[in-house]
Amino acid sequence: MVIYDLWLLPISYSILDADFITNGTNKRMARICLRSLSINLYPDLFRLLNFFGWIVTSTTDGVEGVGCGVSLFSVHSAPAGFSELIIHVADRKLLMRHHRVTSMLSIAIPKGSLEEQTFLLFKQADLEIKRTEREYNPKINDPRIGKVKILRPQEIAGYVAEGYFDVGITGHDWVIESGADVIEIADMPYSKQGSGIVKIVIAVPDDREIENASDIKPHSRVTTEYPNITRSYFERLGIPTTIHFSYGATEAKVPDLMDVVVDVTETGSTLRKNNLKIIDVMLESTTKLVANKDSWNDPAKRRAIEEIRTLLLAVIEARGKVLLDMNVPAGKLDELIAFLPAMKLPTVTKLYNSEYYAVETVVAKETVNILIPELKRLGAEDILELDILKIVR
Repeated sequence: MVIYDLWLLPISYSILDADFITNGTNKRMARICLRSLSINLYPDLFRLLNFFGWIVTSTTDGVEGVGCGVSLFSVHSAPAGFSELIIHVADRKLLMRHHRVTSMLSIAIPKGSLEEQTFLLFKQADLEIKRTEREYNPKINDPRIGKVKILRPQEIAGYVAEGYFDVGITGHDWVIESGADVIEIADMPYSKQGSGIVKIVIAVPDDREIENASDIKPHSRVTTEYPNITRSYFERLGIPTTIHFSYGATEAKVPDLMDVVVDVTETGSTLRKNNLKIIDVMLESTTKLVANKDSWNDPAKRRAIEEIRTLLLAVIEARGKVLLDMNVPAGKLDELIAFLPAMKLPTVTKLYNSEYYAVETVVAKETVNILIPELKRLGAEDILELDILKIVR
């Protein structure tokens, strides 16, 4: 915790010694006892508080027999990352301090196939993960983040649920498999190869006369890294099976050692290379940002988590999109706007002392090869295509 001394304000009125302490996040009210004339201090005090990002209101009433007014300060909003405000009144001066809670979040990052793309995502979100001499304990230079650890995605949901980490990135499949009691606070559609959507599938050798999961013979040997999901699936089908946990290379164990494979795949190419055919999909999964329930219910931590989530999702939202800028003659504007795609509506601005308008819009990168020639045909000039780093919804 870092304490910031903000100001020493001379006060011309006689006041009682008092401490004013309030938790900005929980919006608790606090009292400070001032002699009658020191109500004139309020404008200066409020200006200072507002300057530093604290939004407060107060009411004043008399307290019989005390000989001073009682001010009730209610904190409605605190500056980002700050949880506590302290005002100390003594010796005809006002000392304001506020506490900034630093390094409050611990984050678990997935190792393996998601690792490279996760590092890239955080870098593009201006939360670069920097490796240290301790390979599994990197650092992020951000006051909201105190600890980062790289772990297998299979373990992350469980550790987050148990409170070892406030947030983590893992697959929805591993949340289900582990049974971890976490909150999935964001879908993070990215993966090693593409959009991030993977499937847990059931596959059997090509030459077997099995077309769907219900055709699998009772007591078949099933190899998988997802024993809990697999067991539940076959129990719902009413098919008894013998499930063997796989530590990797799952597809290589069929047909010599196993009869059926349950594996995760994005394209299915590895299964096909091993002469296996997919007969059913048990679960679709994407990468998730998950949070510990207690951390999510803590107002200060939740605010920090939401800010990190905003940055990460802004990068993902911007991927595959570009900004198009162009100048358009007034006589051709309506026809071009009718054709032009946009997130909501294009931005149109009249150029100074000209019959031209500047038009700006966001489009999918994959459509630009068709859009630009058509925009030129419709009268657009000076067309610019610009990369977008973030889109904050």
